Amino acid sequence: MFVKTRPSRVTDLKPGSRRAEEQQCGPPSALPVMQNTPSAAAAFPPPGATVPGKPPVPVPTTSRATVTVAPPTPQKTGTILVVDDSAVIRSAVTSALLGAGHTVHQAENGRLGVEFWEKNQSVIQLVLSDVFMPELDGLSMAKEIRKRSRTVPILLMSSKLDDNSRWVADEAGFRFIPKPFKNEVLLLLVDRLLRTPIKPA
Repeated sequence: MFVKTRPSRVTDLKPGSRRAEEQQCGPPSALPVMQNTPSAAAAFPPPGATVPGKPPVPVPTTSRATVTVAPPTPQKTGTILVVDDSAVIRSAVTSALLGAGHTVHQAENGRLGVEFWEKNQSVIQLVLSDVFMPELDGLSMAKEIRKRSRTVPILLMSSKLDDNSRWVADEAGFRFIPKPFKNEVLLLLVDRLLRTPIKPA
């Protein structure tokens, strides 16, 4: 008796067809899917965490450059003679200098400035003077002081000064600061003059 047999389902499928792949590997839904569960997260511990039976995961370190900031240079203080015929300007300049730690003496004009300097020249470290004053102007006073001392710094302040007077002052080694000026500028210039004494000629 002849019995007709049906071919198996696997051999009936053509190689490379999707049906054949499902028969061999199962449907796509059967593949394992990684989920964000606590058990899955534990398989990848964070850096530095300790896992039983395993060495700790090293924590990456980044090197940072060390920046060293130099301490600010302390301001040099000194004894200063302020000469100006304006009481308002004398008061303002004196207040700024005292606030910076300087010792200040005052004179109302060039003649009194020369007299005070002659009596106290051993302690005066800098002369700060206006240019235009009665009795004796600042430039003439500065030249009289320079005859007696070649080392004391002299700083002249003025809002107007002709070229001839400026040339005479430059030749004598005097410094200028134009009016009006900020206290920071004045204190910076005073600090530089005190730190850099004039060498005798």
